[in-house]
Amino acid sequence: MNLARGNDMTNLVLAIDGMFSVTDFNKGKANQIFDSVKANNIGIVVKNNKPECILLSPDEYRRIMKRLEDSEDYVLATRRKESSNLSDSLSAEDVFGVLSEDDLKDVEEIDFE
Repeated sequence: MNLARGNDMTNLVLAIDGMFSVTDFNKGKANQIFDSVKANNIGIVVKNNKPECILLSPDEYRRIMKRLEDSEDYVLATRRKESSNLSDSLSAEDVFGVLSEDDLKDVEEIDFE
């Protein structure tokens, strides 16, 4: 379970259960902390009762980065769409012409990986 997907009460319980002090690391509890982060995808390290850093599982980090990348792509596509003048655009037919099956019979297949 991760904080981004639960309700508010679940988020609060996970946040409290996922809080670890710097002292815990110094007392050799790193393996326990890492096991908790693996199970919950996130952990919060506190120092002097203030959040110092966030620990994420690799899967959670990848999920967040993918969502960030998708969001950035969406914003870029939206801006391009809003600023484009479609009357200046060319159709695929204008660019490539009209191809018949005879035009394509001698073209070798291409494998994409």
